[in-house]
Amino acid sequence: MRRKTKWLTSRFRVIGSKAVEADPEFAEGPNGLGTILHEQGHLDEALASYRQALAIHPDYPEASNNLGLALYDQGLLDEAAASCRDALARRSDYAEAHSNYVFVLSKQGRLEEAASKCRAAPPV
Repeated sequence: MRRKTKWLTSRFRVIGSKAVEADPEFAEGPNGLGTILHEQGHLDEALASYRQALAIHPDYPEASNNLGLALYDQGLLDEAAASCRDALARRSDYAEAHSNYVFVLSKQGRLEEAASKCRAAPPV
């Protein structure tokens, strides 16, 4: 089963790369590729893909949120918080970004701010 999963993720990576090549103005391509790379543990490449998506479409909250998650996984908490804030600035009702922002704030020890943001988050 593990071999099949590894094969599938490598195929998704190839497909994602081809999507980016086929339409360099399609921000969803590098964002999706970033997600695949992130799930495979290729954080530097995932960060580059998310940043590429944001270079194409700066107002793309999903890419900002995904970038925040990858930055968090690299231990870059200040940058992760900023990226989550950016996602929320673009779409204030984005529940996943609210959740991720609260999580990052908690990991930073900013518990009162995290609780406040949690109370202010939109219902899921």
